[in-house]
Amino acid sequence: QAFGDRAFVSFAASMIASYALSYQMYLALPLEVQRAGGGQWAVTALYAVSALLGIAGQVRLTAWCGERWSRGQAITRGLALMGAAFLPMVAAAQLHLPRAATLTAALVCALLLGAGTLVAFPFEMATIADMAGEELVGTYYGLYNLASGAGILAGNLLSGALLDVAAEAGWAGLPWLSLTFAGLVSALAVARLEHRSALRPRLPATMAT
Repeated sequence: QAFGDRAFVSFAASMIASYALSYQMYLALPLEVQRAGGGQWAVTALYAVSALLGIAGQVRLTAWCGERWSRGQAITRGLALMGAAFLPMVAAAQLHLPRAATLTAALVCALLLGAGTLVAFPFEMATIADMAGEELVGTYYGLYNLASGAGILAGNLLSGALLDVAAEAGWAGLPWLSLTFAGLVSALAVARLEHRSALRPRLPATMAT
C-alpha cells in the first residue's frame, strides 16, 4: 500500500535531495574547511555551531513557521534555504578567496543549512505521519527512511566525485552549485505537490469507506 501511494512516493522522492544536502555537513564542508587550512578545530566549530542552532532555535522556529505557513510551504522554504546555503561556497570557490573568507563562507553555509533543516524537518515528519494514517505509520516511515538512505548514498557519491573532478578541471564552484540546484529543484517539487493538494492526510479506513 505504501509503495502504491503515489502522493507519498512522490513526496519521498522530492525530499531525497534534502538528505543529500544535509549530509554535506559530514563530507563536502569538512573537506573544504581542511583544504582551506582550517584544521580539526574549524571542523569541530562547524558541528558545534550546527548543534547549538538546533538546541536554541528548533522550538521557536517551528512555532514561528507554523503560525505563518502551511506544512508544504514550510518544507518548500526550508528546502530552498538549504539549497541557497551553498551559494557562499560557490563564491568562495570561484573567487579563490583567502583562508579566513573561505572559513567564514563555510560557517555561513553551515548556519543556513542548519536553519533550513530546522524549518523543514518537523513539518516533513508530521506530513509523513498524516499521509500514512493511523494504521501504517511505521511502514511509511520505514519506506521514507529507505529513500532517504538512498539519497544520502547517491548524494555523497556524486558530491565526492564532483569535488575530485572540479579540483582537476579547475571548476571549483561546480560541486557547490550542483548542491544549490538540487535544493531548489527539490523545493519546486514539494511546492508542486502542495499546489496539487497531494500532501493531505489520509482518511481512516472507516471514513474513506
